[in-house]
Amino acid sequence: MARYQFVVDAKKYIEEITPFTAASTLADFSRKLLYIARLFTDLYVSKLVTTNNPRNITAADINSFVNFRRKTVKDSTIRKDISIMRRFLVGIGCSGELDRYKSVYGGCMPKSQSKRNDPLPNDVIDRVYALARETDRWPIMEGCMAIVLGTSCGLRPQESRRMYASHVFPYGDSPEIFVKNVKGTERGVQPRKVLIMDGVSDIFEKYLAMRESKLEEFGVKTDSLFPTLRTGKEFLSQQSFGRLKQLVEAKVGSKFELRSARRAFGQRQIDNEAPLDEVSLAMGHTTTKTTEKYYARRKETPTLRRMQMQEMRTARGGA
Repeated sequence: MARYQFVVDAKKYIEEITPFTAASTLADFSRKLLYIARLFTDLYVSKLVTTNNPRNITAADINSFVNFRRKTVKDSTIRKDISIMRRFLVGIGCSGELDRYKSVYGGCMPKSQSKRNDPLPNDVIDRVYALARETDRWPIMEGCMAIVLGTSCGLRPQESRRMYASHVFPYGDSPEIFVKNVKGTERGVQPRKVLIMDGVSDIFEKYLAMRESKLEEFGVKTDSLFPTLRTGKEFLSQQSFGRLKQLVEAKVGSKFELRSARRAFGQRQIDNEAPLDEVSLAMGHTTTKTTEKYYARRKETPTLRRMQMQEMRTARGGA
């Protein structure tokens, strides 16, 4: 067994899936899998697990890994680790011990999050839109656009970060964008066109104009909607993209999760009585169950009103 057998096998698996995996998905998966592989190596050196060969890992080793991770990260991160490990172990044909871990150590497993997170509040959205329309600072405008893509188009943060300027069409009666670099291709998510909602076409137009001016200033040629003006890379890193949101938080006086902008899109469309299947398609979900479960709370008021009307009709009929 090689000293870094887990890392060796992980790299080999990544090479095998590369032709069949979207670039954005592959980059994120590879980074996390290699981190897990190196962590297992460190745990093996420290004698906290019995092996560094993924084909020989036991349920007890996986439990030791989970307990070690619990010292520094949330259960939600550990659940993602386990999901990545499962994909890898299934890929190399040895996922049996992971199933056994769930059977033996089920009570210690990180619990799935049952609480549905809240969407970005409407008043915060209004402040972001107002800020975007009044600011003349490029970093602030970038941060606003990162949020606007979620609230008005329902994009995932990873999709927004990898958008192209040439795929934004804010002009005319039906302003829209084309989302090419989607997240979730392994689950069947396809590139999609999405209408720009909320009447914010002017914000998109302003952003594109400021972006073009900034590219000329730095002498940069790129089609990335969020250009990297100094590094030469095509897209901003996740960390840099997240920092854009922090600039806006300071201006609007409210802290929030970037994904809450996407949740707001789903909720607002449902509140406006848009068909659930259309909202699901716009958000890039493979099933409407995902949309309804995680993003869209149906308003109670219309439901209660329908029940009251039905009760009144029944009462009149009985009389």
